[in-house]
Amino acid sequence: MNFVIHISDEELSAALKELTEKQRNAILLHFFQDMNDREISELYHVSRSAINSRRDRGLKKLHMQVDEELKGDTQLSCAISLIGFIAISRLIQSW
Repeated sequence: MNFVIHISDEELSAALKELTEKQRNAILLHFFQDMNDREISELYHVSRSAINSRRDRGLKKLHMQVDEELKGDTQLSCAISLIGFIAISRLIQSW
């Protein structure tokens, strides 16, 4: 399925491009289109656990990218993660 979601944050957009297409779609549909695992699994004709795994692996990869960029500065990493979650929440609310 083809869809377009515009990400205004360049760093988040670049990080998402590093994920596999399956991981990226699972994250974008869940967080930006407010779709649950059942809806996404029906869309792609796979199990809910497959969608959950794709999203979890993608989120872990994003977290690792942030950690790598910050080179182990855990306090800054936590702050960036919190800012990212706030930004995603705001994007979802304004969507």
